[in-house]
This record gives sequence, structure tokens and C-alpha cells, in this order.
Amino acid sequence: MTDTVLSFVSDTSNHHALVTAFVRNKAVRRQYHTWFQWDAANANSFFGLFGEGFLGFMKQKIKNDNELAASIRAFLELGNDRNRLVHQDFASFPLEKTSNEIYDLFRKAMIFVDAFPTSLREFEEN
Repeated sequence: MTDTVLSFVSDTSNHHALVTAFVRNKAVRRQYHTWFQWDAANANSFFGLFGEGFLGFMKQKIKNDNELAASIRAFLELGNDRNRLVHQDFASFPLEKTSNEIYDLFRKAMIFVDAFPTSLREFEEN
């Protein structure tokens, strides 16, 4: 997701080095996990970072695409599990999922990750 955002910023700023560096240093580096409300059922807080117009665009897109909605939920679930694993006692953390369940969530989450760059560009073109 960070590469997607940086690529989008670079492309839409006509590869302006100052703009890209500012976004990389202030909005991306060490900020990724603040982009999402990991325990939420949607990514609206993330979409809202791009403005109200993009938030509305994504809400409509998700409303019309059950697979995308399920993918976002899987993405957030994995991120939430990751945070709980890292920020609680790793050695004694009870992860209730099997490796197959985690991999299934990963595959489902990749639909969102792969679709997000297209969504940014679709909104920018309209």
C-alpha cells in the first residue's frame, strides 16, 4: 500500500521530487499503521485520508462489490492480528487461526491491495 501511495503521488505530481519526498517522509515513513482503524469493519478512515470525494467514491464502489468488501475485511483482520501479535507478548500470544486460515485471509486481502491503485486512478480520472 505504501508503494501504491508513493507511486500515485509521484505520477500525479508529475514526478516532482520535492512533493514525493515530503509525502514519503511525512505521510508514509513509519506512519502506515496509523492509516487504518485495524479493529474496524471497513477502511473508511483510510479512504478519508484522500478526501471526502474519494471516501464517497470508495463507499459506493464497495457497496456494489461484495468481493471487494470481503477483501477489505480480510485485510483489516490480518492487520489487526499482526498488531495484537506485535504489541502483546509475542511468546504467549494466543493466535486462534491456523496457518491455512491466515493464508486464506492473505489471498482474500490481496484483492483489495491489487484493486486499490486502480481505484485511485479511476477517481482521479473522473
